[in-house]
Amino acid sequence: MTFTTMKKFNFLLLFALMAFASASLLSSCGDDDSTPPPPDPDPEPDTTKFTDPRDNQTYDLVYINGTTWFAENLNINTNTTDTTSYYCYDDNPANCDTLGGLYTFYAAKVACPAGFHLSTEAEWEALITAAGGAANEPGKALKEGGSLGFNALLTGSRLVNPSGGSAFLGKGDNANFWVIDETEDSFSSQVRESSNSVSLRKDSFTKNAFCVRCVKD
Repeated sequence: MTFTTMKKFNFLLLFALMAFASASLLSSCGDDDSTPPPPDPDPEPDTTKFTDPRDNQTYDLVYINGTTWFAENLNINTNTTDTTSYYCYDDNPANCDTLGGLYTFYAAKVACPAGFHLSTEAEWEALITAAGGAANEPGKALKEGGSLGFNALLTGSRLVNPSGGSAFLGKGDNANFWVIDETEDSFSSQVRESSNSVSLRKDSFTKNAFCVRCVKD
């Protein structure tokens, strides 16, 4: 091999080695994922609590078979200078603090905060089914300390006599909840202590004052 040929060979060999080193370096850089990890997602909102912006009261929530319910009775004063639609049992404000308010039906229809609505007939039927069905003492699962976390308190009600007068009755024995159907007609649901029953019925005495449970839209 002549000197010129050897020089050319050495040059080509050096060029090949440099090319190989460059390719290895590029490959190594490609394998090193230097992209920073994505930032942590925003924390999930607290889905077990809701603070009503109208008066800053905070309510427990409970998720039952695809539906998010208030796990407490609503307690916002809906009275105006002209009408009384919100009552405390025995007219004692302390009972509203511990048991929630009692509402006439027409106040109950609009009392829930934005993003929630008055519980419907269909939602109560599904709730009773989740509690074991009407024939299986669903009140056990729905009352305070029950398995569903609904925590129905035996608040009693304010009942109006069509002939005149009214009375607070039933505290410690039952609780009535206003319910609305698809035609916005008035129903009520009653949870009883003595029988652990839950009854859902048409109720035309809209001036009676019952509990309100709100459901997330």
